[in-house]
Amino acid sequence: MGGIGKTTLAKVVYNKLSTNFDGCSFIPNVREASQGSRMLDLLRQLISDITSDTEVRISSIDHGKNMIKKRFCRKKFLIFLDDVDHASQLRALAEKKEWFGSGSRIVVTTRDKSVFAEFEDQFDCCLVYEVNELNTRVALQLFSKHAFRSNSPPNEFLSISKEVIANTGGLPLAIEVIGSFLCGKKKKLVWQDTLKKIKYCQQRDVQRNVQDKLMLSYKALDHPQQQMFLDIACFLSGENESYATYMWDDCGFFPNEGIEVLLLMSLVKIRGKNRLWMHDQLKDLGRSIVQQENCKDPIKGPRVWWKRQVWWNRQGGLDIVQQKKGTETVAAYYEQSEVPLQDSVLTSKDFIEVPNIRFLELDGWTLFGDFEDLFSELRWLTWCGCPKEMQATNFCPKNLVILDLGWSSSIDEHWGGWTQLKVCNL
Repeated sequence: MGGIGKTTLAKVVYNKLSTNFDGCSFIPNVREASQGSRMLDLLRQLISDITSDTEVRISSIDHGKNMIKKRFCRKKFLIFLDDVDHASQLRALAEKKEWFGSGSRIVVTTRDKSVFAEFEDQFDCCLVYEVNELNTRVALQLFSKHAFRSNSPPNEFLSISKEVIANTGGLPLAIEVIGSFLCGKKKKLVWQDTLKKIKYCQQRDVQRNVQDKLMLSYKALDHPQQQMFLDIACFLSGENESYATYMWDDCGFFPNEGIEVLLLMSLVKIRGKNRLWMHDQLKDLGRSIVQQENCKDPIKGPRVWWKRQVWWNRQGGLDIVQQKKGTETVAAYYEQSEVPLQDSVLTSKDFIEVPNIRFLELDGWTLFGDFEDLFSELRWLTWCGCPKEMQATNFCPKNLVILDLGWSSSIDEHWGGWTQLKVCNL
């Protein structure tokens, strides 16, 4: 299950073994990174890691697979694919042993062993290791590092610490988060109340049980910190922390303090290239919180998606915009479906009564119409597949601090949007 330490163990093994191979690659978050049309990006990363070619160009999945077959078949490689959840991902990245030279190793972490089923006959040896919960000794050491910043608890907290970890199910993520939550709390009564809440959670099913325990830390955050947590869970995991800070600062969320609190409580981490990282279980918690908010009033939910084949697609962000009732919406993500809806066009009229959007990600959509006085609260716009011809007029989001057109290959210095955007900054 999520949070049991698969990725952590994989990284340890990868770091120990990588020097024994001709080339190596660790592809994290395959499940999330492969959504939509981004499988090509994973193929580029794999080939780039192995060949040290930073400008790999791939036109299609088949093109990438053929490149792997030709360039990888004569050397010994180590490849780690982290958090795979569908066989199609393995078919694209490592389908057959003939793609790789003798002695190559492919390591996959997953929550679902069935993804291996069709590959067992393709490789000489397929070994499955199921990660177990931490034993009491190791669990207590991990808990102590986060609760007391030492390898063992003080004597006066030893007994209750053992009780706490006994009710975490040996799950490293829960141990880390609860330990961080209790760090600095010296009153035994606070610990006892926390233990009672954890024991109450034990009455629920396993998945709900884990989320309820993590919810203790979420509820300890103040409102701006909760908003930052939900932003990361829903949209910003993997984004540069500096960019997110610009947006949060402009929204009055006191991001430097907030990030420090989230880090201290182990609710978020900052990894390579200064990117925000959140564990899948915590992302699931954040998205379930948002889903519950949307259930109360789906067309006024603060964070909404129209996204194909994703579990949190409820009434759909497109409906929210078109019904002009999303007055409380602060973030939205629209991904183009395989069959374009209404020619994949969103008009200015669609956004008139959605005035509070501060984060907007468009994937494959065109904006059309007069956008004067719209998007007054918009701070962050990511526009993937932005059309070369700008069909929106008076597109001047005055408070925009982040503009990401990185996935829009047709944009050049002659794009019509530049002039409009410059106007609002004069």
